[in-house]
Amino acid sequence: NVDIDVAIFTNLTYEHMDFHGDMQTYAYDKSLLFSTLGNNFSEAKYGVLNKDDEYYSIMSKCLYHQEISYSVEDEAADFYAYNIKQYSENRRYKTTFTLKSPEGEYECQTNYIGDFMVSNVLAALIAVWLKGYSVEKLVNILPNLGALYGRMEILGEDLPIDIISDFAHTPDGYKKLLEATREIRKNKRTLLLTGMGGGRDISKGPLIGEIISEADYVVITTDSPRDEDVEVLMGTIEKGMTHKNYEKVWFRTDAVKRIIQLAEPGDVVILASKGREDYEILQGGKKVWHSDPVVAIEEAKKKFNVK
Repeated sequence: NVDIDVAIFTNLTYEHMDFHGDMQTYAYDKSLLFSTLGNNFSEAKYGVLNKDDEYYSIMSKCLYHQEISYSVEDEAADFYAYNIKQYSENRRYKTTFTLKSPEGEYECQTNYIGDFMVSNVLAALIAVWLKGYSVEKLVNILPNLGALYGRMEILGEDLPIDIISDFAHTPDGYKKLLEATREIRKNKRTLLLTGMGGGRDISKGPLIGEIISEADYVVITTDSPRDEDVEVLMGTIEKGMTHKNYEKVWFRTDAVKRIIQLAEPGDVVILASKGREDYEILQGGKKVWHSDPVVAIEEAKKKFNVK
């Protein structure tokens, strides 16, 4: 019974199988959003859909209102981003692309990295455009938008290592994280920290382990283990690892400190699965403070003697 003016479909990936059972059921459940959008038919409603996702057609078929599509692959989409390039200025990473829109073509610049972030920018831009703003005005705003806390956030510009914090916690999320950072990691050693949460669907663990084996070294930990056996949680990821260059450190604060201890100048350290969450939930629901970025930067400044 909630009236929705603009609903966005970004993607559908392997997650929440403990609730939905399989991906087709998950897709059906998600499509219900686009088949309703509330009961107010006196105002225009829109579905903003990502044509690049394999479940796009399901959402499109279920949408009974106007569709606005976007893509970084299909030039037939209403909003299409191409000529995507990544570069850096004094270790500040940026992405440029050309946007084809109903109002013409524009050259765009953002402070984000990765094709999937370009895709997300398109989705957000369209949602605001549908509320009456011109594409040109929105394009001019893009360079002023800062980093998203915990989402492909690059930290420690004054450190001799790159630290990247991201919320990736699904196989697809890790895949996109590693793809987006390949240019940054080129000819550099990659250290990656990942954790599995308690009270969640752990069937994705082996898939995550296989994907993150792209990193040169992995520290496996937990992510709010709650009442779960921490060895079981870490073991689900360990099962998928394709090399032996990893270790398990169950308490996350200790794990973050450990990965910084292992880092050397020029390395890239990726802190995944938690982003900017500033707590851990332990046995019995006990909540304790923890922040990947804060712990990592404090430890790195001590290690490299940076004020």
